[in-house]
Amino acid sequence: MIKYLTPVTICILIILTTTCGYSSSDVSTADLIKESAFWDGQIVVISGEAVGVPIKLERNVWLNIYDGKRAIGVFCSKNAVQSLNFGDYNYTGDVLEVTGKFNAHCPEHRGEMDMHAESIKITSCGWRRTHRPAAAKVKLAIICLVAAFVNGCVLFFKNTKR
Repeated sequence: MIKYLTPVTICILIILTTTCGYSSSDVSTADLIKESAFWDGQIVVISGEAVGVPIKLERNVWLNIYDGKRAIGVFCSKNAVQSLNFGDYNYTGDVLEVTGKFNAHCPEHRGEMDMHAESIKITSCGWRRTHRPAAAKVKLAIICLVAAFVNGCVLFFKNTKR
């Protein structure tokens, strides 16, 4: 009896730990956009990188959250974003977990699809990116430079002989 009890207990613990931590409100931005009527007015949790330039208003800020597939505009207070790093070509922005009300057609913002943040939590900090040119591009640039130099020398000596 004991030898069967342990596997059953382990299975029950696995099921409980995997289902209890999941909330049906954890959604991707692609799901929010595709199923906007279903999610309209609900409190949802999205995760993604803070990208672009925040649009600052008097007391609030618009920011974009990109989850790798789509981005969504998030409306929040200025205090919530003071210490955030936003992503661009040279920088990967902070990854955030945003909890708030999703609006398929927000009455406050001319019917735009948005999310009004209730809480913002940084799950990982951003970092500076380094961009190195591909080796093939470097080789091509050197070949073009040598060809241009040789062509310039040929033209120079050809014109000085006259």
